[in-house]
Amino acid sequence: MNKLINKQIFLALFFVLIPLTVSATGLGKLNVFSALGEPLNAEIELLSATPEELVTLTANLGSEEQYAAQGIDKAAIQQNIKVGISKKPNGISVVQLTSSQVVTDPFLDILVQVVWSDGQLSREYTLLLDPPEYSGSTINSPAVEASQAVAKQSALSPQ
Repeated sequence: MNKLINKQIFLALFFVLIPLTVSATGLGKLNVFSALGEPLNAEIELLSATPEELVTLTANLGSEEQYAAQGIDKAAIQQNIKVGISKKPNGISVVQLTSSQVVTDPFLDILVQVVWSDGQLSREYTLLLDPPEYSGSTINSPAVEASQAVAKQSALSPQ
């Protein structure tokens, strides 16, 4: 009986302490700063990225296979989109999406993947590009609620 109580206490402590030992980067809100007919300029907030994760973190668009697995059509313009990690003056790290070609489709579905030493995360976003006369200072596009996270430490859903 004493062993059973000890085992229950151990399991309870284990599940309470897991969130303290596992950290994972997340992808947050997408901000689009460009309008239809302009080169793409957008950024995605990086959430909960530790300095150690940022050292090894890379970002890119998903592969053809990943797009197919998610049932997303990869538009030709996506071959021209450059993806990188940058730090804003306020210290927040973001995934920067830019292109040198103008975007002519008002909707653009993209699959963004970030990889770091302890895991990876893929998330689908739909960019909405309004005509220039509609654009304000920032256009916020909602993220499509189809995300897939794979962390080597444990299965996480950082959203």
